Formats: sequence, structure tokens, C-alpha cells
Amino acid sequence: MFKELNISYWFIGGLIIWGIIAFLRRNGILIPLINDHLTDLYSVPMFSYTIMKIMKLTYYPDWRPDLKFLLGAALNLTIVF
Repeated sequence: MFKELNISYWFIGGLIIWGIIAFLRRNGILIPLINDHLTDLYSVPMFSYTIMKIMKLTYYPDWRPDLKFLLGAALNLTIVF
């Protein structure tokens, strides 16, 4: 199903992880390692994938995220969260 929609399995996996963390937080379970440090490990690839899809659909069909973009995304997400 996801191949037909051209959605990455990593993106779907990240959404599932976000859902699990939201469920745990709602029930009062906080795991500091996951909540503080591992969030960026799946947020940055999801952010990059979303930006890549938007760029390919709108302006630049052959645009790919480079190292500078990934480091900037990691820095921005770290500052925001």
C-alpha cells in the first residue's frame, strides 16, 4: 500500500514511534532517554523526507537533501524541542 502512495517506510515508522511516545506521555510514563535524546534520530529523517517531497512536487524535481541541510535540520529541531 505504501509503495503505491510512494511513502517511505522510515516515515511511517517515525509516525508510529511518535504515536507510541504520545501514548506513553498521556499515561504519565516518561522515558528520559527517548524523550530527550532519541527524538532527533527519527525527527530529522522525517523532516528531511517531508521537505524533499514538497520540493519535488513544487519547484525542483531532482532536489536531494545534502549534509548542510541535514545538519541545519538537526540544529533547528534541537533548538525547537
